[in-house]
Amino acid sequence: MKVRNPITFPSIILLMLVMLISGCSTWNEDVGGAEEGTPGEVNMIVEGGSFIPSMNQSLHLRYDEGMTVYEALDRVASLSKESNQIISVGSTVLDDTLQWKVEKNNKEISADMWGQSIKDKDSLKLSVVPATPIDMSQTGGSGVTLELSGGSNNPELRLTMARLYDPTLTVRDLLMSTDYVQLSDNKKHLQSIDGYTPRISERWIMKVNNKELAEHGLDMVLDPGDEVWVEIVEKI
Repeated sequence: MKVRNPITFPSIILLMLVMLISGCSTWNEDVGGAEEGTPGEVNMIVEGGSFIPSMNQSLHLRYDEGMTVYEALDRVASLSKESNQIISVGSTVLDDTLQWKVEKNNKEISADMWGQSIKDKDSLKLSVVPATPIDMSQTGGSGVTLELSGGSNNPELRLTMARLYDPTLTVRDLLMSTDYVQLSDNKKHLQSIDGYTPRISERWIMKVNNKELAEHGLDMVLDPGDEVWVEIVEKI
């Protein structure tokens, strides 16, 4: 005959108290874990303005405790650790007539301040501005962009380069303003992009504002806001 342990009223009360205390402890741990693991965010605006009109984006970055301006920028841009400069944002680079301006909570900060900590809900802004003070009436307050594409055969070759507009700027001048483009010795033909030369079955196609250039189109003088596109395509 099996003997059952009698459950007395005090035992029931004690068991209920243990369950209640255990439940409260677990609940507090869950709440604590949720608070510690709940990410905040930092709002990052990337704005090309009149110099790169197609660049206008608002990003929400996960906030981490002790996060610095540099660390936030590093998530959206390629940075030079030696000089604290922005090399590129995505596939976009600037020539020496333009530069990136960094703002924190609507106040401009210089590169030597990128070590500053940021807080949850802080805002950062990256915008394109002239590298030196200029008379905007002489430049149309605008820029010109050069789009380089390797096409379907070389998709990793993709770059956008922006520079300040100049009334005398030609397509050739724009191509020669970046090290990514190599022209022939007489500067009349496109030879390679970032060291890539088209195969026998490929050719260069060059457009300005989606209109293909004629054979001697490198002499064309550009207008404010013009977009030059160079791409490798299959010969027909």
